[in-house]
Amino acid sequence: MASFPSSTITPLGAARMLFGVVPDWSFVGADGSKFYLGGGRSPILSCQDGMGLTGVPYGLQAPPVLLDEQGARQDGITNLDTVFDPAIIKLPLEASGVTPQSLRTTVRTWISSWNPPNVGTLNCVTQELGQWWMPVRQYKAIPDKLQQDPSLHRRLEFEWTCRGDNAF
Repeated sequence: MASFPSSTITPLGAARMLFGVVPDWSFVGADGSKFYLGGGRSPILSCQDGMGLTGVPYGLQAPPVLLDEQGARQDGITNLDTVFDPAIIKLPLEASGVTPQSLRTTVRTWISSWNPPNVGTLNCVTQELGQWWMPVRQYKAIPDKLQQDPSLHRRLEFEWTCRGDNAF
C-alpha cells in the first residue's frame, strides 16, 4: 500500500500540525493507498511525490431536498420531510513528482485508488473540531485535455470531482 508523500514529516509540516494553522486533509483509497492532501503531512509540491490541495475543497455540504405537498385549494404548502442529495465535492489538486517517472506513478496510483465501484474515505482533521470524514467515490474522469506534457514540469494541476453518496 502506497503512501504519498512517503518521506517523514518536514519541520514546516510539524509546525503546521503543532500550531493547527491549516486543517489536515487526506484520502484513503479502497486499495489502502493514502494521500496526504493538505496540512502538516502534505507534500511540498515540486520537492516531494504526492498530491496537494491548491485551494479549499468545496461542495462538502449535501444539498437538502424539501418534500412538500399542496392541495388544490391550499394556501402555502405542507412539508412532509427533508432528504439530502449526494454531496458533490471538488478538490483543487496538484500532482507533484521529483522526477517525470515519479509524477506518472503518483498520478497512476491516485487514479487507481479511486476504483469506482468501491469507496474511499476523505478525511479532515482540526485540533478544535476533531475528525470529519465521508465515504466518497469518483464522480468524473480526470481532465485530460492538457496544454503541455506535465512530466516536463513534474507538476499537474487539475480539479478532482468526487461524490459522497450518503450525505452524513
